[in-house]
Amino acid sequence: MQPLSVPLSIDSSSGIPLWLQLRNRLIYLITSGHFRKGDRLPTVRNLAVELGINFNTVSKVYRDIERDGYIASRQGAGTFVSDEYTRREGVAVTETDLVIDEFIRECLEIGVPKDDIAGLVIERLMLTEETRSPDAQEENGDAGYAAPTASAARREASLGRRH
Repeated sequence: MQPLSVPLSIDSSSGIPLWLQLRNRLIYLITSGHFRKGDRLPTVRNLAVELGINFNTVSKVYRDIERDGYIASRQGAGTFVSDEYTRREGVAVTETDLVIDEFIRECLEIGVPKDDIAGLVIERLMLTEETRSPDAQEENGDAGYAAPTASAARREASLGRRH
């Protein structure tokens, strides 16, 4: 069985980490049905060469999505699409889920307490609303314009963080 060609490209200028672009694209191709259970994926080395990225980046992505049940590696046979992810509760299926899960993982990695993450997102959303231009607010039917507040600075100070 020949490995599938992976229809994707990586944009090194997008500001999105290469491994996250690759991870999200592979998961999308699996969950959308483009790749089916049992399809063989390219080797880590071949995919790295094809995309022009580091072998370790592809290896990290394969390990990550294997852990989540999207693929399964078989010693000496290759890496194959799996449907194990459909049996796991809470595993990201949509692209939005993937982005949110990655955000949560990164917050936890830098030491943000789990209980604080939702509040931080809400504050950022409120700040985004507060700082939108009056023209943008009028186009969306929003009344009035509120200048940015110091709530973010107060929150940072209360958490002992400095810019």
